[in-house]
Amino acid sequence: MKLIAKWFVCGCLMILYCVPVGAQDRENDVTSPRKSIQSLYYQISGGVNNPKLATDLLNASWLDADERIQRVEQLQVVLEAKGLLPEMESIPDDPNFVDSNLGKSVYEPFKSEPRIFLEKVGSSWLVSGTTVGSIPDMYSEVLPFGLTYLIQKMPEQGAMIFGIYVWQLIGFGLILLIGFVIAAIVRAVAIRIFKRLLVKWKMPADSVMVLQSMGKPLALFIWVFLVGLLQPILGLPVSISAFIILTIKFALPVIAIFMAYRFVDLISYRAAQLAERTQSTLDDQLIPLLRKALKFIVILVGLILLLQHLGFDITALLAGVSIGGLALAFAAQDTIRNLFGSVMLFIDRPFTVGDWVAFESVEGNIEEVGFRSTRIRTMADTIISVPNGRLADLTVDNYGLRVFRRYRTTLGVEYSTSPELLAEFIVALRKIITDHPATAADDPRSLVHFREFGASSLNIEVQLYINSSEMASEWQAREEINMAFLETANRMGVSYAFPSQSLYLESVPETSTLYKG
Repeated sequence: MKLIAKWFVCGCLMILYCVPVGAQDRENDVTSPRKSIQSLYYQISGGVNNPKLATDLLNASWLDADERIQRVEQLQVVLEAKGLLPEMESIPDDPNFVDSNLGKSVYEPFKSEPRIFLEKVGSSWLVSGTTVGSIPDMYSEVLPFGLTYLIQKMPEQGAMIFGIYVWQLIGFGLILLIGFVIAAIVRAVAIRIFKRLLVKWKMPADSVMVLQSMGKPLALFIWVFLVGLLQPILGLPVSISAFIILTIKFALPVIAIFMAYRFVDLISYRAAQLAERTQSTLDDQLIPLLRKALKFIVILVGLILLLQHLGFDITALLAGVSIGGLALAFAAQDTIRNLFGSVMLFIDRPFTVGDWVAFESVEGNIEEVGFRSTRIRTMADTIISVPNGRLADLTVDNYGLRVFRRYRTTLGVEYSTSPELLAEFIVALRKIITDHPATAADDPRSLVHFREFGASSLNIEVQLYINSSEMASEWQAREEINMAFLETANRMGVSYAFPSQSLYLESVPETSTLYKG
């Protein structure tokens, strides 16, 4: 509503000041800040252009008459270029006004340009000497790149339409045309350069479409920027300049937000392309989530900067957001903890999508890593969701990162097996492991030894490592090795023992005694 009100006031003043009213020279009234500001704007706008009378409003006694006129003209350009149009009703009309913060009789009419202020000299409110000394610097700032030379070549009078010189209207049309041409050229060159980069990076076709969608906003941004840069040389009335500047201040951030929003898509495409080259699938899962987060940040920061650019006081807004954010943080501690847990999982990469993991009583395959939780599919084909904040603190056993899969078993043979046959059988088992294509034969951890005398068998401990990344191939290799163990035992006449007990009796009672009588 405040922005609409500003546009409405600027529009009304633009109509008021652009229509000739037959204004005559009028004496300056410097008895209060408001009357001094009114006198200044009356002399430099509203159909009146009398810099000589306006010099009486400057506290510049150390300058001669010509220099004072030059400072007034430069100040007029600064006011027009920056669109500085004060709200007269908010300016104090008290001759004895004192700034409560500074404790001095000074007044700053523009928050966006604190270098311009009034000071009380005797009983008169004049443009301060400090401001007069800063006018050349401000003048150079609003007319960079040699535009000072152009404004000096502009005519000072001519035919008028609704209070605007015809040459100003023509000049504004030329500025629009020049800005359009330059923007079109820059857009074409930028799109061409970025397309070459996309082709070089082998980006998907969607990224080219996103790039083309950024072309028109880019050209519009450059066009609006150039209009804002060049329009001060026309010397348009302050009311019109204020309307144009306010529109530009609104348009540029909005266009920039849209371009940044679309640029996030390009970054995401490139990040996804780089993620495909890595073995980890966790970054592939997080890139879409990061894209959404970046877009949210772009919109949030863009809106705050837009409000600040339009002159709104965002201090109270940020304070409110901070307090609200603090309350929200207390209410959503677990959510924030899970969010940071997601970040830590992304940085540490303890597992990736597709890995088989085990922790506490959970064991299964990683299906999805989200911002809040990780989804795990168990052997029972159920889905378990574990909060990332908790998961980041746990000790996770990642079977998916295994280079080899260990197979460990115990073969028990009967006690009746001779030592010579047992030794030959152990050698044969070692040869089976060495010859199998899926085993790590040279791994020193692969062992086959007669380990112990069991309760009912002679126990041979077998430990080997299978070169496989999938459970199906691992179990296939186990089956082949077990079958080879069994066939070798049958061929060599080695019998596997089973749990048994032997009962020894010292004497057997006579039958007649058991059935006496």
